[in-house]
Amino acid sequence: MAAAIIDRSLTIPQGADITYAWVWKTKASELEPPVAKDLTGWSARMQLSLLDNRALLLTLTSSSGSITLSSTGQITAKIRASDTSTGLWLRRPLPARYDLVLTSPTNEVVRVSEGSVSISVQQTEGV
Repeated sequence: MAAAIIDRSLTIPQGADITYAWVWKTKASELEPPVAKDLTGWSARMQLSLLDNRALLLTLTSSSGSITLSSTGQITAKIRASDTSTGLWLRRPLPARYDLVLTSPTNEVVRVSEGSVSISVQQTEGV
């Protein structure tokens, strides 16, 4: 059940909430149109790390509620303003990368998306 990895760059606005969404679709054959993958019972984990030393910037998971999965193949990741306002985020962490991994109810692990991460540094303080 290998999924094509979606290569997608993300721009994260530091100090603001943002939501990213993907839809996982599969094809039974080349002649069939893609169909949304039912993600009921699956779990998800997404990590953002610095490229130079792989220091972990952020982990999002379905168990924490920061990632939601649907029966229509929708994967939604929510990054909160508070996630980007401490630690390494304050040092303008560039360049960075992420990947998004799903685990099936039978423990099959699938990397769905990966890509570069850029940070739009917050200019307004104390909001």
